[in-house]
Amino acid sequence: MEDSFKFDKLLKTLGLPKTRRQFIKKLFLQAVTHKSFVKDIPSDSLEYQQEQYDRLEFLGDSVLKLVLNEHLYRLFPNYNSGQLTKLSAFLLSDKTLKRIALSLGIEEYVKVGRRIGKDAVLPDIMESLIGASYISFGFTMAGEVIIELYKDIILEADASDLKGNYKAALQEFTQSRQMGLPDYNVAKALGPAHKPLFEVEVSLKGKVLGIGSGPSKKDAGQAAAKEALRKLSQLVKSLPLTPLK
Repeated sequence: MEDSFKFDKLLKTLGLPKTRRQFIKKLFLQAVTHKSFVKDIPSDSLEYQQEQYDRLEFLGDSVLKLVLNEHLYRLFPNYNSGQLTKLSAFLLSDKTLKRIALSLGIEEYVKVGRRIGKDAVLPDIMESLIGASYISFGFTMAGEVIIELYKDIILEADASDLKGNYKAALQEFTQSRQMGLPDYNVAKALGPAHKPLFEVEVSLKGKVLGIGSGPSKKDAGQAAAKEALRKLSQLVKSLPLTPLK
């Protein structure tokens, strides 16, 4: 089983450094192995616990919650506890974890028994991989992996919570960081009067952050704000990841 495990490829997929330490390789192999795959081993044995992912999932769940909740706390300083809880619940949901796993192609590495579908265990596998990352490389690197995986989803979820109002989401993002207010400008108005196409630029302190187009100035402004949010998502990656003192 270990010979067929694409360990180096998995590390690269997660953004982790290459290593030849056999302990780490075995840990990540454990992280992608469902208990249905080791059914011939007695469940009360130490070997069983060391061959399947349950314990790593338990740890990864805690690391994931700590990193994301601290990150949301710093990222949205104007949000109350209810807003933070709602956003956190979405990010920690099985649906979001499965989305991340599918985007990375994690199903390629999953080992399950014949009667278990890989899709069903992907959320648990993602948490166990985070647990393995934490044990193998430490809190800071595991945190960096988590933030990289979630950086776009966080901003998408925040805008979605505002019913697709990307302009409101962008204003919340910039104001909460004392960056000033976004400025919108109609750069172009194309097409006939009955079927116009507007192009709007959004800037911050004179620097254009996004350009969007649409059949109305409102739609074009929303598209521009969405593009600006995507660019500003790079800020998410640079926020501190060390636990609060």
